[in-house]
Amino acid sequence: MSSSPSPPICSASASPRRSPRPPRRPDPLRGEPAMANAHDLDAHLQLRHDERKLQGSLRIGPKVPLSELTAHAVRVFLEARGVGDRYIDKQAVQTLIETVHSAPGTEQEAIVARGRPPRDGERRILEWTPRIAERIAEINARKELIETDQAKPNQHKIPGEDEPDAVDHYSHSAFIIVAAGETLGTVTPPDPGEDGEDIFGGCVPARKSPMPAEIDTDSLALLPDHRLVAKVAGRLIFSGGTRAVETTLTVSGDVGFSAGHIDFPGPVHVEGGVKDRFRVVAHGTLTIRKLVEASFLQSTRDIVLERGVAGREVATISAGRHVESGYLESATITTMGDCIVKREITNCELRARGSVRIPTGAIRGGTVAAANTIEVGTLGSAQEVVTEILAGSIPELDGLLARVNELILEAQNKRRLVSERNAHLFKDEQGKNPQLIERRMGVEFELSELDGHIKSLQHAARRLEENIRANTAPRVVVTQKVFPGVAIYMRGHRITFKSETKGPFTLRVNSQGRPVVDTGAIQPTDAGTIAEVKPSDRVPRLPVPDDQTAPNADAQQDRAMPAA
Repeated sequence: MSSSPSPPICSASASPRRSPRPPRRPDPLRGEPAMANAHDLDAHLQLRHDERKLQGSLRIGPKVPLSELTAHAVRVFLEARGVGDRYIDKQAVQTLIETVHSAPGTEQEAIVARGRPPRDGERRILEWTPRIAERIAEINARKELIETDQAKPNQHKIPGEDEPDAVDHYSHSAFIIVAAGETLGTVTPPDPGEDGEDIFGGCVPARKSPMPAEIDTDSLALLPDHRLVAKVAGRLIFSGGTRAVETTLTVSGDVGFSAGHIDFPGPVHVEGGVKDRFRVVAHGTLTIRKLVEASFLQSTRDIVLERGVAGREVATISAGRHVESGYLESATITTMGDCIVKREITNCELRARGSVRIPTGAIRGGTVAAANTIEVGTLGSAQEVVTEILAGSIPELDGLLARVNELILEAQNKRRLVSERNAHLFKDEQGKNPQLIERRMGVEFELSELDGHIKSLQHAARRLEENIRANTAPRVVVTQKVFPGVAIYMRGHRITFKSETKGPFTLRVNSQGRPVVDTGAIQPTDAGTIAEVKPSDRVPRLPVPDDQTAPNADAQQDRAMPAA
């Protein structure tokens, strides 16, 4: 075959493909025989080619006239159909003719023309940054350990405490978390390749360099300088056919040794449960379908526990908004919104800045505090387990107010002692003694400082009281019954039940700051009719506002507040 010319360039401005040339007449001077029956030969020949026209095969029928089948006749046939002379494989043509002559009456076919294939662009390569590459290696190595069951340490020992030199298998994470705007790697520049030629002399464009994998353009950006940058924060998908960043983390199984601790900048959905001592932090809604054990959960938004929690007095749950759960047992729960439970809350320390609602379930043991309504089916148990309910309580503010009031009392006592110890300095007969005058001036300054301090503390106390009053609405709604052993704390009072008391009823604080009970009657009655009521600062008492001291203010509030 003749040598190939320089590669063509495929473009819109390229010359159009030449039309097939007419058959070249035989030249007797070159020893080429005349072909009076050329058209008879053409009827027995067929040219076929592949999709890209890079190869042409000649099919010769079984009834071809052998006397007319020559290499020259075949070349004339091919050229008449536009096949360039330089693409014809003369040796292949001769071999095909010899095969036909050696086996007359049979159909034969062979490749007799070959174009110049294009060199397609090389696949582009994604090279991860050192951080990403290191994390991928860690995850793959960890996966191998888990598959061989070598990554499960003694769960009763804590790395760093019981085993100072031990590997902390809990802190491992099976996920790569990236930040928005973070450079994840670089992609090699595209290779333009080289165009080829088909058997008819036409251009065969080289295929573009394929990407290393499909790039999700919604979450990743390939910049002009070939850097791959995350558009959003989330989990990097680094295997399979697509490279992407997922803004919601889905864990197909349990959060355990295979997943490790999770700290994710978006919502997290766990199809399984959370095993002992593992931590899940979500900057979005956290949903867990199965059992939560003695673990740590935190979310800036809602936490939804479809099954529930068996915390063994270790589990800690913190939500920026609401908590929903099938049940809660032996756990510490803090929520800035409501806590809604289907079945029961058992031996928990629960603080809700909103309400606690378990209308057909039970609260048994532990302490439950809510700023607003606590609605429950049954309080306590027949075994009279100690159960504490703090209604209208924001523990952080309650504790701060109690401390401020202590400081006020300490400052007042100090002022009284200073005043009593130096009373003799203020007697008239001592007024002309220079030394006593100087001492009296010092005492007056100290008393003035104490007065200013007391005034500042009292102002802080008033502000705290206003804040608590504005953000709380203490109510306890019991739909079924209360057992002995239950203590309910409401703004300066402790309400203790000495016997089983059936519902439904609602406990609240009236406009005068007294706890009352609504049982469906026209007027509420004093809470002392169903339980023992004593003073208590567990939930601080708030001063009655001036606009609530009118004789009919309490009656107006009672009429506005329906019974449970």
